[in-house]
Amino acid sequence: MDTKKEFFQYMSSVIGEKYSYTHAYDVYKEIHSTTDKQTLSHMYDLTQMNDEERKLYRYALACQGIELTPTQIDQFLISIDYALKSRTK
Repeated sequence: MDTKKEFFQYMSSVIGEKYSYTHAYDVYKEIHSTTDKQTLSHMYDLTQMNDEERKLYRYALACQGIELTPTQIDQFLISIDYALKSRTK
């Protein structure tokens, strides 16, 4: 599992700007350490969403009071994908 610094370096290189969203690293750690197959499957499904599904996901989050920009959604999903892939290293 990557350190916070390594995680932020990876995310910064992928998105092309400095990245330091601590909550994303917390999610990364949770995904990396979970053994619950249903949670892992759900996280994988999130990373496979197309543009329309991402819009619906963003709307569903907004209905729960969690307002994220499309860019924040993309970055969040990149971090989930990275966590899932790093589990297999």
